[in-house]
Amino acid sequence: MAKYKKYKKTPKASASKQTWDNYYADCREVDKFNAQLDKDKAAKKKVMADVKKLKSKR
Repeated sequence: MAKYKKYKKTPKASASKQTWDNYYADCREVDKFNAQLDKDKAAKKKVMADVKKLKSKR
């Protein structure tokens, strides 16, 4: 599976508002990517459990 993404380096406090807006958008994208990885991992675990149930019925 893919690895979690990390946040980029935080801009300086004296950076422009546009820079901070871009940083905020980047952080949101990282959060969205990491949340999707969690969903995929949970779905995989559920499928594996379902297969285990089917195999145990024999």
